[in-house]
Amino acid sequence: MICIIVSAVFLIAGLIIDKVVGESLFGLYLAFYIVAYLAVGWKSLLEGIEGLKEKDIFNENTLMNVASIGAFCIGEFEEGVMVMLLYTIGEMIQGISVRKSKKSIGELLDIKVDKCHLVKAAGSCISVDTSTLKIGDRALVKVGERIPVDGIIVEGASSFDYSKLTGESIPVNKEVGEEVLGGTINLYSAIINPVEKEE
Repeated sequence: MICIIVSAVFLIAGLIIDKVVGESLFGLYLAFYIVAYLAVGWKSLLEGIEGLKEKDIFNENTLMNVASIGAFCIGEFEEGVMVMLLYTIGEMIQGISVRKSKKSIGELLDIKVDKCHLVKAAGSCISVDTSTLKIGDRALVKVGERIPVDGIIVEGASSFDYSKLTGESIPVNKEVGEEVLGGTINLYSAIINPVEKEE
């Protein structure tokens, strides 16, 4: 982030000197453009060189380096800086998106239920791995427990915390015949939930 700000400041300063004062201060505004370029482009330059050493010529770093250095070679300094600056901003946004996605995936893994109470034909319950449930099995979900897998309530009624799935903090009331989603928390009373979808 700091390198983007530094680059933007030097780019703007270079543009002001270039467009307002002009050729008389060519060396100064060129120096500003070079600093602006290196502030965001140094990493791409190094990775491009590494790519060339490994004979990986057509990677994004090499292409960005060719485009931006090419712009410098034909005297379009601000364009060369802008290419690298926009590329770096795009990389930063992509990094933020990837981190958010990883966090969301981690949160979803946290709500996965490993064990549940399988209701046997005689009405007794045994604890089993959720991964062994099959469509048609009936699971008893006690107060405070997570729904093991998606299903429809066949006995009981309760309220459910959907906040981890939808972000909605208000509990959702469900009764017989209504669908409940795996990972939601049963808040008030035990229900029997037939398995509608295997893991």
